[in-house]
Amino acid sequence: MTTKKIEKKEEEKKTDSGLAAKVRKLEATVKTVIRTLEVQFGIDIDRDGKIGGVKIALLVCLCIATFAFGAEVVRQNQSGTAMITFGQDSDGIPNGDMTLAGSLTTGATKGTVNTLTGLSGVEYVYGNIHQVTLTCAAMQLITMDNATIGVHGGTNVYTFPEGLIANLGAVIDGALTSPGAAWSLTNWVGDVALGTVVATTNATPMTTTEQDILQNTDIAAAVDLVGTADAISIATILTESGARWLDGTAAAKSMWLNFLMDENAANEDSATNLFTGTIEFSYILLGDN
Repeated sequence: MTTKKIEKKEEEKKTDSGLAAKVRKLEATVKTVIRTLEVQFGIDIDRDGKIGGVKIALLVCLCIATFAFGAEVVRQNQSGTAMITFGQDSDGIPNGDMTLAGSLTTGATKGTVNTLTGLSGVEYVYGNIHQVTLTCAAMQLITMDNATIGVHGGTNVYTFPEGLIANLGAVIDGALTSPGAAWSLTNWVGDVALGTVVATTNATPMTTTEQDILQNTDIAAAVDLVGTADAISIATILTESGARWLDGTAAAKSMWLNFLMDENAANEDSATNLFTGTIEFSYILLGDN
C-alpha cells in the first residue's frame, strides 16, 4: 500500500473518531439538559413531550446551542425569559449569554419587587425554590421620631407570592445615610432587620413580625451620617430552626427593610434616609390553600 493511501486511511479514522465523539457529547448534553430542566422547573419532560407547554422543538434548540457553545447553565430570569449561560469549550468559544423568546415554564409563581426609585431585583425559580437579589441605589427609607420612643421606620421592598413560605435565610450588605446633622447625630447608633411589617416603635430589639425574616442586628456607630448595615440570618442554637415559616395563605406577605436609631434629641421627625446595598434571600413556596 502506498504512503498516500496509508495517510488517507489514517485521516478517515481520525474523522470517524471525531464524529463519534461529537455524537456522544451531544447525547450526554441532551440528557443533562433534560435532567436540569426537570429539576429546576419541576416538569416531567419525558412524559408528555413538552416543557411546561413549550414543545420539544425548543428543547432541541437548547440542546444544539448547548452542544455548539458549551453552555453551562440553563435558567429563567426575572421576566420569565429562558437564558443560557455559556462557558468556554475546548475550541475556545468565549463566555456569554443567549436569550430565547418566551418562557420555559408556564404558571411559575414569583414574588414582586416593589416599585421604588433606586430599587431593582432579580428572582430565579428552581421548582418551588426561589432565590432573590434586591439591589438598592440610594433608595429612600423614611424614619419617624415619636416623642421619647426614638427613631424608627422601614420600606416595603418585596411581596412574596401568596402561600405558605419557608424562609431559608437572608443577607443584608449595605449602608443607611442620614440626610444631615439637622435630622440625626453624625455618629448615630441603631439596628436593622427584615420583617413582614414596618417597625412602628423604637423597642430594641425589634418585636416579632418586625424582624421575622431576618432578626434584629446591631449597627455600629455611623461615620459622617453613614451607618453600615451588615446582617445575616442566625438561628438560636438548639431552640430554633434555620428555616422560618410565614403564613401567607390568606394574604401575601410583604418584606420590610426596617431600621432603628437610638433615641436622641438630635434625631428629628420624618427624615428621608437613603439606603444603598443589596438584600439577598431564598425561600421555598410550600403551597397555598
